[in-house]
Amino acid sequence: MRASTRHKHPFWQNVLAGLFALVVLLCAWYAGKYMVSAVAEYFSQAHLDTWSERAELPDEAEWLRAKNQLSLSISMTSGNPRVQQLGGRLYEWRIEMAKANGEDTQPFIESALDFYRRSIELRPLWPYAWLQFTQAKLRAKQFDDEFRHAYSMSFRFGPWEEDVYAGLVEVGFAAFKQLGKDNQNVLLNSARRMADNPKTYEKLIKAGKRHKKLLYICYGVPDNKRIQIFCHKNKIKL
Repeated sequence: MRASTRHKHPFWQNVLAGLFALVVLLCAWYAGKYMVSAVAEYFSQAHLDTWSERAELPDEAEWLRAKNQLSLSISMTSGNPRVQQLGGRLYEWRIEMAKANGEDTQPFIESALDFYRRSIELRPLWPYAWLQFTQAKLRAKQFDDEFRHAYSMSFRFGPWEEDVYAGLVEVGFAAFKQLGKDNQNVLLNSARRMADNPKTYEKLIKAGKRHKKLLYICYGVPDNKRIQIFCHKNKIKL
């Protein structure tokens, strides 16, 4: 019996050692995938940041380099909502390039929107993905139920995020007639938040001037002292 027991120990030890080695290899493989994905995402994002800083469109080669980095990142971690959202922004740059070159923009519009849709599916509570999707629909002039739903979801999940409600005011002023009654209330609440926040007050006034919505601001935010002083000073009558 003792001899039999001694023979069993090495067998189970070898099994456990093999399982442990397999787990270590799997962990190393997954860690390697995520590392490669993160590095590729970083370089793709860096391209977009560079284009924004220099305020000019990239050439085709630059855009393709960013796209290749994005594709590599997605191939490693396709379930990363942040990378999918980045894909939407990348294709919005391609839309502007197509406009400048006289190309058909529709394929790039659909690609951008699809990236945003996948990002939202993976992270449905993230207001910035909803907002960027709404903005992309606005630029594409797709004022449908999907646009209105995305607009309301942006506010629902990010009512206290400065960039969210400021973005919703810009979109709402630009597409006021297409919002629908419920979303016009969302716009009004967003405008009130901008008025109450010292950091976004001036942005609200500038947006109102740009979209000729100062009367709307004066009428919609009657309980904000700074707004009423501004309206009185500029003789904007309710």
